[in-house]
Amino acid sequence: DAAETAARGTPHFYELSPDAARDARRASYVHSAVREDFEVSDAGDDETRAISFAAWRPRETTSGDARETVASPLVKPRALYLLFHGGGWVFGDARGLNDERLERMANELRVVVVVPDYRKAPEHGFPKPLDDCEAAAAWCEKRARSHFGLDESAPLLIGGESAGGNLCAATLLRRSAKARAKAFLPTQPKTESRRPENRNTKWAFANLVYGIYDVAGTPSARRFGDRRLVETSEDLRYFADCYCPDVASRTEPEVSPLFGDVARLPPAAFVVGTEDALVDDTVLMFEKWRAAGNEATLDVWPEGPHGVGHFGVHATTKLGMACRAKVHERIGAFLDAYAVPDAA
Repeated sequence: DAAETAARGTPHFYELSPDAARDARRASYVHSAVREDFEVSDAGDDETRAISFAAWRPRETTSGDARETVASPLVKPRALYLLFHGGGWVFGDARGLNDERLERMANELRVVVVVPDYRKAPEHGFPKPLDDCEAAAAWCEKRARSHFGLDESAPLLIGGESAGGNLCAATLLRRSAKARAKAFLPTQPKTESRRPENRNTKWAFANLVYGIYDVAGTPSARRFGDRRLVETSEDLRYFADCYCPDVASRTEPEVSPLFGDVARLPPAAFVVGTEDALVDDTVLMFEKWRAAGNEATLDVWPEGPHGVGHFGVHATTKLGMACRAKVHERIGAFLDAYAVPDAA
């Protein structure tokens, strides 16, 4: 009710120009004082791509309040987390969109959080945003540990939220396909393991938060209608038109990862709310992940709309904070088990 009341009288995403939507979102940004902004020129497998990043290193805190971390000393990170931000492929930025939340995440989990900027639709539709995300992943695989002072054995984690969940899953599919072609790896894993050496990618864990995995539209996305809980069915069609105007291509795995081969991908945590138009996307992707022999968990939040625990009305409510705490718990449990060889 609160979400729908807040949205009443405001324009839909599809009623705004892309620039207007970007400006509206940026007006609400809160920038982190400890965020590190940097650019690399050697991203991608060919090491010729330029990608801009925002990053947060873990710091000592006493209360968990992000505002206390400015003067706090750095602590040695135990992992790197590469996150692809949301925004329907149309808006959103590495800087400012999620700063406070990601600063807290870095401190609580003792990980380096890295967010790349990627080109936006409709000016840059598929595959350009995905190309940038894969280039960022390739750089992290080769350079991130040394750049941030991580041990070479530190695990690489990857994640995405909303449209970023789509880009995360599609990036994993690309990295997996390339690894399989290079090493002639079998389709099915021989053993269950949290270690990436038994997988098709160098990524040890995936955090997939209410992603859109079928751009053509799952049943829940199609029947959601005009409920103003962040995005309506028409908003989702608008985002799909911006990202992939070619309707016939929307069932290609790199556009809609739900149609891809997810065998030998890393353990994953899936999150969604029951009042999210994309609930079917998450449930179906979770089932596919498990059916392929991968480890996966699924958390579905009653009455949670799109953005629960991350942005919007339920970013910081009791429900939202419970969702966020569970996300951290899932990642933390993986890292704790990863650090113990007998648990792998």
